[in-house]
Amino acid sequence: MPNRYPLWKYILLIVVISFAIIYALPNAYPEDPTVEISGDEAKVTINTQKRVEAFLAKQNVAYKQIEITENGKLLIRFTDTADQLAVAESLRELLGGGYITALNLAAATPQWLRDFDATPMNLGLDLRGGVYFLLQVDVKAALDKAMISYRDAIRGILRDTQLRYSEFDIADKTLIIKFSDQTTRDQALERTRQEMPLVFSNRSYEKGGKAVLELTISRDEIKSIQDFAVQQNVLTLRKRVNELGVAEPSIARQGADRIAVQLPGVQDPTQAKEILGATATLEFRMVAEQYDAHSVARSRRIPPATELLYEGSEPVLLKRDVILSGEHIVDAASGIDPETGQPDVNITLDGQGARIFSRVTGENIKRLMAVVFIENKT
Repeated sequence: MPNRYPLWKYILLIVVISFAIIYALPNAYPEDPTVEISGDEAKVTINTQKRVEAFLAKQNVAYKQIEITENGKLLIRFTDTADQLAVAESLRELLGGGYITALNLAAATPQWLRDFDATPMNLGLDLRGGVYFLLQVDVKAALDKAMISYRDAIRGILRDTQLRYSEFDIADKTLIIKFSDQTTRDQALERTRQEMPLVFSNRSYEKGGKAVLELTISRDEIKSIQDFAVQQNVLTLRKRVNELGVAEPSIARQGADRIAVQLPGVQDPTQAKEILGATATLEFRMVAEQYDAHSVARSRRIPPATELLYEGSEPVLLKRDVILSGEHIVDAASGIDPETGQPDVNITLDGQGARIFSRVTGENIKRLMAVVFIENKT
């Protein structure tokens, strides 16, 4: 009986089925239990790989493969999870705090399939296992910091315009400023409206012989601060998830102040929680140059309104007053200084931060300013 269909249809069918088989094959290869090492303060190099290989040989631990990936991470594949779990903690102690050691599952797709760009199907938590976190952003803390920042900014405005006040307090979402007369108060209100037209609503009255000005932060500004805090936390979490080497992470905002994080394949919830739960602060502060930091460090007698910190082993004495904090940074990117050819970090400040920074640097020409980054891991 002759064929009912032309030859080209059979050829097309064979080609389609062949492609389907090729791109389905990666799912037939089980994932390898893996210890993944990435740089934190240190960088993963060939020497790092040699140290790990020598340690595994000394401990008589069998591994399937060890390699440095294209994104600069050291990947150690094992045949079973027993060896993986047995060696992970020892590697953390061996390498120290300069590296991040995480447990993971890595695809075992052969190279010839990867050349076809064939990868396993994304399975998610239900089929692959992993960890799930629901994190709540402390939006109240963000709002409290914003109120302190606004207070300092308005103080600067009043100082620049030589408008004197007798008291300046913060009550929840309201700044309360007391003046000796109505004229000064009205001038202060007008100046504040010019600098921050959409930030505050206001109320003026007299009390106890003082002219009082109340500035209450607007609902739109509160929402903007809260949204920005959540957005910044989402971006930070995405960067930290990259440290874990998770192939199919899901990071999404839930509601007004929560973030859901799904990490398929991650086998060490404690390590993941430590990395994701780290908190950090960024502050710009003036150096207390009138004191000798080494003498203060030796005597342990900290002068008033100062704080002793260390850059490595070098003591640095800073003023406690914070000029700017991280919430005023709109964007930051690494680059190269065109004059020196050295790496640098370029930051973009919001309008308020730029005004504060301009005023403080103008008042402290040729004095030292410190950028303080403090990270706390829970």
